[in-house]
Amino acid sequence: GGRLDPNLPAHKWREAVIPWSVRKVPVEFTTVGSPNRSSTTVVCKDRFVNYRDDTNNHLTTNASSAYHLHSIGRIVDALEMVCKEGGFQPNTMGSLRGGKEIFMMAKTNAKEIIAGEKFRRYIVMGTSYDQTRLSFTYRTDMAVVCQNTLTASMNSADSVFLLSHRYEYDPKKVMGDLGLFTKQQEAFEDEVELLASKQISVGDLNEFFYRVVMKSDNINADFAGLEKEEQINIRDTVGLIVDSYNKAPGGVADVNCVPSRVNTYHGATQAVYHYVDHKMLTLKNPRKLADGSVTKSKATRFNRAFFGDGARMKQRANELGLQLAA
Repeated sequence: GGRLDPNLPAHKWREAVIPWSVRKVPVEFTTVGSPNRSSTTVVCKDRFVNYRDDTNNHLTTNASSAYHLHSIGRIVDALEMVCKEGGFQPNTMGSLRGGKEIFMMAKTNAKEIIAGEKFRRYIVMGTSYDQTRLSFTYRTDMAVVCQNTLTASMNSADSVFLLSHRYEYDPKKVMGDLGLFTKQQEAFEDEVELLASKQISVGDLNEFFYRVVMKSDNINADFAGLEKEEQINIRDTVGLIVDSYNKAPGGVADVNCVPSRVNTYHGATQAVYHYVDHKMLTLKNPRKLADGSVTKSKATRFNRAFFGDGARMKQRANELGLQLAA
């Protein structure tokens, strides 16, 4: 991804960061010739290839005639409309997995200080060109002290709009009701205030973490019924979350400790978010480099934080925290 002057229109960003387009063309193949028959080119009228026009790399080879290409330009149109109508500013734009996915972010004008902590408030838009994802528009609220990247920004994610590639991309429909978007941002503010409002004990914190990890309300009985290896994995996971609670940026033992996180469900949920974003979201088979460090896939982290198991754990933590703080 890339960042430019936020005062520039989104199309200027696109020219600098994603200066290529995706094209949809029919699948073609050349038959094998023989002494009695020359080779011929066959065009499949019902199957299509999506490819990048700068590298000619294919992004999918099996799109149907019903598949509508949601072009980068149309998504940029939607971002510009949202920025104009909502008073937002473009913030980040880029591609993942060699262009199979594209995303763009705009900073909203929502309240930034919530429960004494500063948040950056974004709207995220994007799509895939390999038929793995619907086109989407999400909001995200990111704690500044955590210095999260885009791939680690999903403290909260609510679907504002999802559109199948069976339908044409209409920027006006994608923009939708910005009033609903504003209500969702206000609801997030209320949730953070509620999570930070109740003081809890160390025992309450540990119980919360085990309930989130185990997806259980009866953790003692359920834990006792597990195999030893599963028990060890759960303990290790909770240990990593506790470490995030204490030592992550803004954590209770951090030099920049956020007071509203100390012994509250706000601190507990932020610990789960940090664990998901920075410890859980790595490749299952990471590649070790010569210096001993381990590679992390931006695309893998992005997908799991927004749509996969990481998002589900965050949602579980948020829902349980709100239930217990009420």
